[in-house]
Amino acid sequence: MLTARPAQPKKHVKFINEEISELILHLKMEAGKDIWIVGGHSIIKPLLQHNLIDEFRITIIPTLLGNGIPLFDSFQDEIKLHQVNCYVQNQLTYLHFIRK
Repeated sequence: MLTARPAQPKKHVKFINEEISELILHLKMEAGKDIWIVGGHSIIKPLLQHNLIDEFRITIIPTLLGNGIPLFDSFQDEIKLHQVNCYVQNQLTYLHFIRK
């Protein structure tokens, strides 16, 4: 679990104090399956800067907030995506993209 809030230890949960990009680089060197990250721009931005995201699954909730925290804060280079899937379920729109 990646969190900015202090948390109590839990069974099957490992808390780390490491930059997200360093963590992902270490995880990519280990044996195992895909890495799934759920989070906002504070997690996504450093991963985009280090070219560590190759698939995006974005859920759109039909509510206009008026203000808030952007999902994709500013980043340097344009990232080309290929849409894999798009569907609506329970009033939510699910988008699936991979990097070109």
